[in-house]
Amino acid sequence: MDRRKFLRNSAALISVPLLINGQALQVFGAGSGFNPDLTEGKILILIQLDGGNDGLNMLIPVDKYDILANLRPEVILPQNKIIGITEKQGLHPAMADMKTMFDEEKIMFIQNVGYPKPNLSHFRSKEIIHSASDSKTVVSSGWLGRYLESLHPGFPGEYPNPPHPPPLAITIGSTPLPPCQCEAKNMSMVLQNLQTNYNSGNNETEFPDTPYGHELAYVAGIMESTEKYLTVIGETAAVTELKSGLWPESGANGLADKLKIVARLVAGGLTTPVY
Repeated sequence: MDRRKFLRNSAALISVPLLINGQALQVFGAGSGFNPDLTEGKILILIQLDGGNDGLNMLIPVDKYDILANLRPEVILPQNKIIGITEKQGLHPAMADMKTMFDEEKIMFIQNVGYPKPNLSHFRSKEIIHSASDSKTVVSSGWLGRYLESLHPGFPGEYPNPPHPPPLAITIGSTPLPPCQCEAKNMSMVLQNLQTNYNSGNNETEFPDTPYGHELAYVAGIMESTEKYLTVIGETAAVTELKSGLWPESGANGLADKLKIVARLVAGGLTTPVY
């Protein structure tokens, strides 16, 4: 493996990202812009919740309540607190707003998702979800990364560019996520907050024609791209303000804080199609 391949592959695997003013900076961590004509104004927001979830206490099989109460008497919710959505299902009382959205046909629930002959490995299940692969096949790239790469095979190359000034995808957090991963690059820019600004300090335009010079030019290009992307994001955030009283106070809910960033960039007109 040559040094360039090593740099590209290790960037996706690094566990402690380089932080610049709180902003994660990773080789191949930034994405290209999407042609607005391709998105038709539609934006996809993916929310990945890690950790255990008690599905039977979230979407409750009320038609089997007596059986459930007998099997889990210590954790079963009182029947009069369950919010019914169908004759057979009910929601946890903390999900009252979901009931309204369900009645308005804005959300749906898909139960019993799995794959044939599961090996009961939590990690293997996550790999299948991230890669969208057959359960018998191990794939090292993410489903979204492969899709974005098919539209932008030259990425990161000359990105950003006039047709594609914003990132192709944005991950709100500190590290890239597997669904956006390609074989040797991540198609998503990682963004922790909207207060970040970054000056690459790259004033060099010529590099020695040596392996060292080639790698230096490559890293300098990534740093310059990061600066350009953050400039576009900062300009977008500067023209919007979230005035809704429904948002919890900053710091009270981590997911809400991340969604505030998304809402602000969408409201500002950023054409990035995937968050």
